[in-house]
Amino acid sequence: MCTNFVEKYNRLSDKELIAFSRDNDQDAFEVLFYRYLPLLKKIIAKNNLLGNDFDDMLQDATISFYYAVQLYDFESSAFPTFLSVCVDRSLKSTIRKATAQKRIPEGLIVPIDDGIDFGVNTKSAEEEYFGNNTFGDTTDELKSRLSELEFKVLVTYLSNGSYDATAIELGLTRKVVDNALGRIRKKLTQ
Repeated sequence: MCTNFVEKYNRLSDKELIAFSRDNDQDAFEVLFYRYLPLLKKIIAKNNLLGNDFDDMLQDATISFYYAVQLYDFESSAFPTFLSVCVDRSLKSTIRKATAQKRIPEGLIVPIDDGIDFGVNTKSAEEEYFGNNTFGDTTDELKSRLSELEFKVLVTYLSNGSYDATAIELGLTRKVVDNALGRIRKKLTQ
């Protein structure tokens, strides 16, 4: 970008730079971005409590900045306020997704390195987990411990892995499926 362009664009207001940026003026967008880069860094620092990679967060903030420029309504709040809200929410959402843990029933978690013998007669993980029981024995034991509904919910949930899909397939509400899986967890951990 030439120095004359920088001087020209630096004299423009945020509103003018946003309008030019929306018309695909890369120079205007760049000047606007560098004008607000200190604010972006401040928002990143505020949200980076877990020590995430700064460059990754800056990339996410830059994408949010682009969308804020595209979506900003000149009649609403001031652009810095709108930008702060957009970037802050985006970073929090990204961090939340990155740190979310899938809810896996504790009874289904089996350490893969416990009791593995690397010799010729190595047992599979299923054999280690179920011991000497056959699949039929395990199924019979589950049927004896669980109600008919709970057993259907468990089998369906294990085959598709989704509360919603299980509810649809069995014609139940998501809440009924959630409650049934809660009871199953409680019964299997006893």
